[in-house]
Amino acid sequence: MRELLGFEWRYHTRRVSFLAASLLFLGAGLVLPRTGYGPDKVLLNAPTVIMQSVGLLSLLSIFALTVFGADAALRDGEHRMAPLVFASPVTKPRLFGARFLGALLASSAAFAFTLVGLLAGVLWLAPDPSRVGAVHLGDYLWAFLLLALPNMLFAGALLFGVALVTRSAAASYVAGVLAYVLYFIGAFFSGSPIMAQTAPLTPSGMALAAVLDPFGLAALFEQTHLWTPQEHDVRSVALAGHMLLNRAVWTAVSLGLLAGAYGLFRRRLPRGTKRARVQAVEAAHPTVAYRPLPTQAGPRAQGAALLSTTWRELRAALFGWPFLTLMALWAGSATMELVQGALKGELGTPSYPTTALLLELIQQPLMLFGTVLLVYYSAEIVWRERLVHVADLLDATPVTSSVLFLAKAAALWGVLGVMVLLTVVPAVAFQLASGLPHLALAPYLSLGLFVLLPLGLFAIAALFVQTLSPHRHVGMLLNLVLAVAVLGGEGLGLEHPLLRYAGAPRVSYGEMSGYGPELGSFLLFMAYWSAFAALLALVTAGLWRRGRVTALRTRLRRLPGQWGRPGAIAAGVCALLLVTTGALAFRGGNVRHTWESSEARVQWRVDYERRYGQLQHVPQPQVVGVRADVDLFPAQGRYAARGTLRLRNETQAPIDTVWVTLDRELQGVQLTLSGAHEREHDARFGTWAFALLRPLPPGGEAELAFALATEAPGIRAADFDPSVVENGSYLTGGQAFPQVGFRQSFLLRDPDERRLRGLPPLAPVPGPEEADAPQTRDPWMTFETTVSTSADQVAVSPGRRVKQWESGGRRYFQYASDGPMSPNVSYASARYEVRRVQHRGVDVEVYFHPAHRMNVPRILEAATHSLDLFSEAFGPYPHGSLRIVEVPSTWGFGAYAQPGIVWFTEDRGFLTDLRRPGTLDLVTKRVAHEVAHQWWGHLVDPPQVQGRLAIVETLAKYGEMRVLGELYGEPALRELRAFELQRYLSGRAALGKEEPALDRVLDEAHVYYSKGALVMAGAQEVLGTAAVDRALRRLVETQAYPHRPTSRDLLALLEEGTTPEQRALLESWMKERILYDLQVREASCARVAGGFRVTAVVAARRTALREGQEVELPMDEPVEVALLSEDPERDFSAQTVLRRERLQVRGPLQTLTLDVQQCPAYFAVDPFLRRVDKDRMDDVLAVDRR
Repeated sequence: MRELLGFEWRYHTRRVSFLAASLLFLGAGLVLPRTGYGPDKVLLNAPTVIMQSVGLLSLLSIFALTVFGADAALRDGEHRMAPLVFASPVTKPRLFGARFLGALLASSAAFAFTLVGLLAGVLWLAPDPSRVGAVHLGDYLWAFLLLALPNMLFAGALLFGVALVTRSAAASYVAGVLAYVLYFIGAFFSGSPIMAQTAPLTPSGMALAAVLDPFGLAALFEQTHLWTPQEHDVRSVALAGHMLLNRAVWTAVSLGLLAGAYGLFRRRLPRGTKRARVQAVEAAHPTVAYRPLPTQAGPRAQGAALLSTTWRELRAALFGWPFLTLMALWAGSATMELVQGALKGELGTPSYPTTALLLELIQQPLMLFGTVLLVYYSAEIVWRERLVHVADLLDATPVTSSVLFLAKAAALWGVLGVMVLLTVVPAVAFQLASGLPHLALAPYLSLGLFVLLPLGLFAIAALFVQTLSPHRHVGMLLNLVLAVAVLGGEGLGLEHPLLRYAGAPRVSYGEMSGYGPELGSFLLFMAYWSAFAALLALVTAGLWRRGRVTALRTRLRRLPGQWGRPGAIAAGVCALLLVTTGALAFRGGNVRHTWESSEARVQWRVDYERRYGQLQHVPQPQVVGVRADVDLFPAQGRYAARGTLRLRNETQAPIDTVWVTLDRELQGVQLTLSGAHEREHDARFGTWAFALLRPLPPGGEAELAFALATEAPGIRAADFDPSVVENGSYLTGGQAFPQVGFRQSFLLRDPDERRLRGLPPLAPVPGPEEADAPQTRDPWMTFETTVSTSADQVAVSPGRRVKQWESGGRRYFQYASDGPMSPNVSYASARYEVRRVQHRGVDVEVYFHPAHRMNVPRILEAATHSLDLFSEAFGPYPHGSLRIVEVPSTWGFGAYAQPGIVWFTEDRGFLTDLRRPGTLDLVTKRVAHEVAHQWWGHLVDPPQVQGRLAIVETLAKYGEMRVLGELYGEPALRELRAFELQRYLSGRAALGKEEPALDRVLDEAHVYYSKGALVMAGAQEVLGTAAVDRALRRLVETQAYPHRPTSRDLLALLEEGTTPEQRALLESWMKERILYDLQVREASCARVAGGFRVTAVVAARRTALREGQEVELPMDEPVEVALLSEDPERDFSAQTVLRRERLQVRGPLQTLTLDVQQCPAYFAVDPFLRRVDKDRMDDVLAVDRR
C-alpha cells in the first residue's frame, strides 16, 4: 500500500495541474486579507476570521478535487491502461484506497498553500497593520482540521465515487455542481443565516442550517454570530454543539459515499466493450474495398460542415445524461431561489412575484451557475475527441479549424440558452400560479442581453484558455482564475469596466421606471468586449489543435497561415471596432464624466477635509426660506432648477464669507449672493466662496440666487444618477439646491481609515446636555416651489398644492408651506394614478403606479387609522393633507417621511403580498411608522445631539407598534419584537465599538430601532399604555418646534408620577446597556383542590455592560408570565394565551406558582418579548403534567 500511495503522490504532485492548483490557492489566500475580509473591527488574523477564510476558500477545493479525483478514477481508461491494471495482482482495496487517498492528499497539499497565503497576506498585504494581531500558527492548523479537511473528504468522496462508478468525466462535473447545490438546498430549506435573510433568525432555524450545511459554514455562523469583536479576536471555534454534530454527520456521509463507491467498483472492463462493439459494427457494415472519397473545401462545403458539426456538438452537449442532470439541478435550484425570495421577503412577508423582483433574484445566481458550468464544460467540449481517441481521425478531415471552433462555441452557447430557458419557464409558471395581476413577459428577454451575452463572451475566453492549455485540468483551473477575475474583479482592483473582461455597468430595472440610465453605457461596453472576444475567437481558431502538432510555439508561428487573407481582414476589423468602441467608452466614462476608483474617492474626501476642514468652526448663515422652480425632463433623464435661498445669520458673530457647495458635474451653474462678490471657485470640490461687502450681522439676512442643470446621462463607467427617469423620477433637495457651509457628508467617517490617512479623530457629537450649542440647531424654513414635468405625468412635493396648469406641452404644479417646516424636501414625477379620501379634515392621498393598485386600500386604511390613533395619543395632526407617494425600488430606503408627505418605494409596500393568512402586515407597519414621523421629527424636532434618534426613530417605532397592536392584538407583536430582538443582539455583537446607551444613541440602527422598540414595550408594561401616551402628548405640547427637546426631556416626562422602582427601571433601560437572561428551568402541572397548580422554576439574571465588562445587577422586578395552549413559535394568539399575569421575578432562581382551572401546555416568562433577552428560546418550556 505504501508503494502505491507513494506512486499516486508522485504522479499527482509532479503534474502541471498540481502546480496550477497550488498557485491558485496561494493567490486566493494572499488576496483575501487584502480585501479586509471578516467582521468589522476584528483582527484580520483573529481565530474566527481565519476559520471563515479557510471555510470559504474550501469551497474552491471542489475544483481541485475534480482535477485530482476524476483523474485518479478515470486515467486508466483514458490512457488505455485499464486491462493491464485490472490484470495486475493489486487487490481491489489497495487500488481503491491508494487512488482515493492519493487524490485527497494531493488536494490537501495544494490547499495547504491557502494557509501560507493567508499568513503572508496578513503580514505583508494587510490594508491596515493595526488590524493584525499576534500570529498563532495553531489557529491556521485548527481551521484546516476543523473545516477544510472534512470538506475535502466529503467533496472528494462524492467526486471520486461518481467518476469511478460512472467512468465519466462529465459525471464528475455534475457531482461537483451537486456539491454546491446541496449546500444551497440546505440553506434554502433551513433559512440559513449565510443566505440573505430578512425574516427573524430563530435558534431552531440556525440549528437546522448548522446540521444541513455540508461545508460547516452555517455551523460556524451559529456558534459565533453573537460574539463581540473582542471575543472574535481571542476565542477559537469549539468542536462542540452543532459544529460537532455537523462534522460527525458529514464525515459519516463521506464514509458512506466511499463505501458505496467501493461496493459498486468492479476491476474489469464494462461488458460489451471493444471486441463486442467491433463485432457489432462488422456485422452491421460488411467489409468493402477501400476507395478514396472526393472532398470539397469551398465555402458551401464548409457551411454544410459547420451545420453538421454544430448539430453533432449540440447533440453531444445537450442530450447526454450528465447535462440533463445538471439542468434538473439548476431548474430546481432556480425555482427554490425564486420562491424563497418572493415568499420570504422582509420580516418573512411575501411579495408579489413581479418580473422585476424575479429578475433581480435570479440574475446573480444565473451568472454564477453559468460561469461554473462553463469552467467545467469548456474542458469537456474542447478535449472530448482526444479523450475518446478520435482526434486524429477528425483532424484528418478537410473541415477547417474555424468550423470546429464555432461548433464548440455554439454548443456552449446552447448550454447557456437552455439554462436561461429553464430559468424563465419556472419564473413565469410561478407568476401565473401566484395570480399576479399584471404579468410582464418582455423583460425576460433582457436576460439574453444582461446574462447570456456576458456568459457567451466568457465562453469564448474559456475556449481560448483550453486551447492554449497543455491539459484540460490545467485549463479548468486557469478558467477558474479567470472566472474569479470576471465575477469579483472589482474587489481585486479591476474597477473600471474597460479593464474587467466582459465588464459593464449593471443595468437597474424597476416595475415603475423600466431600465435605468445605465443601459446605453452597458451596450457600448458590451460592444467593446464583443469586439475583443471576436478577436480572441479568431486567435483561438487559428491556434486550434490539429493532428500531432500541439506545441504552442509552433501553433503561434503558423497563426498567420491559418488565418489567411480573410482571417487577417477579420482580425483587422475586430481590432478597429475594439479601438473605436474603447475610445468612445473612455471618452464618455473618463473624459466627459468623472470616473474615480474607490481609492480616489476616499482620497477626495481626505483632500476636502484638509482643504476646508477649518470651515467646520467658521460661522455660516443658514437657510430659512426657499423659493424654487424645478423642471423635470423624464424622457431625457435630466433636470434644471433655479430660485433663491433666504439665508439668515443664526449665530452671535458677524459673517464675512459665505461658502456654497454644488455637485461637481452640474451644468450652467449661476450663483449670486446679494451684497457679495465671488471670491473663489474650486471646481474639484464644487465649492464657491462669496465675500460679503459688509459682514452679515447676527440676525441679518441675504439672498442666494441660483440656477443649475444636469445633462442627459450619456456614456459613463459608473456613478449613474437615477433621479430623473422615464417614469418614476425622485429628486432630493440636496440635488436641486445649493448647500451652504461646510459639508459634513463629505467627511471620511471610518475611524480606522482616518487614522491610516493621517486625519485626526472626528469631533464627538455633542451630548444632550449641550443642546443649546448653536451648531446643534438647524432652523426650519418656508418653502415655495413650482415643479414642471411631462404632460402625461404628475409632479409631487411637500407643501400645500396651490395650483396646477398646463403650458407648452408641460404640466406645472405649485406647492407652498403654510409656515416654517423642517428643512427636508424632495420632488417626484410619474404617470401616477391618485386615490383620495377626506378623513376628519385631512386630505389623505395615495399616488401610485396604475399596475400597483393592490395594496392601495390597505395603505389608505393604515394612514387614516394612524392619524386617528396618533391624533388622540400625541395631539392634532399638524398638516391639512397627507400624501403617500410611490417611488421606484432603485432607491435604497423603504419609506421616508417629509412634512405632510411619505415617499414609499414600490417593492417595500405597494408590492407586498398580503393575501396569505397569517402574514405580518408590513404595509400597515411601514405606513404607521412614517405617519408617526409627522409628530416625531417634523413637529417635535430634537437638536443634532446624542440621543436625537431616541425621539425621532424610537418613538416612531412605538407608534407603529401601537397601531399594529390595536389592529391585530398584542400577541401579533411577538413576531415583530422577535425580529427586533435578533437585530439588536446581532448589531450589538458586530458594532466594533462601545455601544451607546439609548439616551445617547447616534447612528446605531440596532439601538434606536430595535432596542428602542423593546424599551418602549417595556415602558408600556411597567407604566401602562395610557401613561406612556400621556407623557408623549406632553412632549408634543411643551416641546414642539421651536423648542428642541432631548432624550433627557423624554425620560423626564416618562418618569412623571412614577414610583422609585419604576424610575429605576426606566433609567437603567435608557441610560445603560442592560441584558436579561430569563429561562424556564422546570414547569409542571398537578391537580389540587379546586383545580390545578402550575409550578415553574425560573432562572433570571440582569447584567449591564460597563467599560466592556458585563456587571451583574440585582434581579428583582415584575415580569409578565403566561400559560399557553400552544408553542408560541408555532402559534401565538389571544386564543392560545390561557392566562397572563405580572409576577415579581427575583434572581438567580425562583419558584413561581399559579392556580388554574386547566393545565396549560407551555409556561412562558416574558411571552410578549418586552425584555432584551440573550436567548428568547429558553423562555418557554413544555409543562409536565403530573
